Amino acid sequence: ADSPRPRAFIPPPECPVFEPTPEEFADPFAFINKIRPIAERTGICKVRPPPVSLQVWGGRGHRPEHSSRGGAQWLQS
Repeated sequence: ADSPRPRAFIPPPECPVFEPTPEEFADPFAFINKIRPIAERTGICKVRPPPVSLQVWGGRGHRPEHSSRGGAQWLQS
């Protein structure tokens, strides 16, 4: 019996990359809501946060209870 022929590989679309300014990223959740329509079109995006001396999670000054594989990095100043 003939086995089915594999489909041709179709590369995924380019991932949008955002590099917000410190002012735009002062409220990370507001920034994510702002870029949401663009990111939803491709299903994924990358955000390169601005360099900061101390990462403040969500502007509230506490560490996240759960972290993703990458996790938040807390820097000592």
